[in-house]
Amino acid sequence: MGIGQTKARELLANPANGFTVRIGNRLYAHKGKLDIWLLNQIG
Repeated sequence: MGIGQTKARELLANPANGFTVRIGNRLYAHKGKLDIWLLNQIG
């Protein structure tokens, strides 16, 4: 995606984004929801 680790962590920490999945203490991005979110950000 061309973003740094700090920005990726910042995006994942925001619970309002809709694509973050928390498993234990780890944060993961749901790929399908992330793709939809990215498309919404573009246009």
